[in-house]
Amino acid sequence: MSGIKDRIEEAKYVGTLIITLVIKASNWMWSRLLLLAAVGVITLGSLNLYTFSQVKIYSDSSDAFRMKVNEARTYNWDWKVLDYLDLCISAEKANDANTNYYCEDAMALYKETFVETPKSRVAENIERKAYGAMKVDMQVRMRARSSDTTLNPEKPKLDAITKFLFTPLGLALILIAGTLLMMATYVATFVIHKARSSSPPSPSDAT
Repeated sequence: MSGIKDRIEEAKYVGTLIITLVIKASNWMWSRLLLLAAVGVITLGSLNLYTFSQVKIYSDSSDAFRMKVNEARTYNWDWKVLDYLDLCISAEKANDANTNYYCEDAMALYKETFVETPKSRVAENIERKAYGAMKVDMQVRMRARSSDTTLNPEKPKLDAITKFLFTPLGLALILIAGTLLMMATYVATFVIHKARSSSPPSPSDAT
């Protein structure tokens, strides 16, 4: 309850401050124009700040999403290589007629996987057709990767409000709302100025 009361008091204070500012600004033309400009800047600036922050969040989320997608692809690729190596090793043990076919694919996948690593170990494994050693390399590589790789990362999305603000209708409504708010501010200060100008002077002013 104390939190709600604090918010109410803050709202009352802000409301009183705004009313006082409008009344004081109504005294002169330059102050009315200055208040008008301030309202426009604050309104459009706040909207720009909001959309910028949302776009920044979306951009960061997109970068993280791309990283997770790449991790998932690498994870699936590693399992593919490991499966082919297992298939090759099993086929060799069983004297399968397709052994050469399986092992050639396994070797090609293994070579492509370690294309950016120092060649000595990879080349030696390939030259010796050491499929068991290749399998060990793949297992070490997979253990070194993050264990919490997300295989189906959720694609980031802009929130509904920001997405709407980037549409032609949203931009038009922003401009209309800003214009109406500025006009309302000017009319309010002008009406207050007229009312104060036309009111009869108080006895204290007459003396």
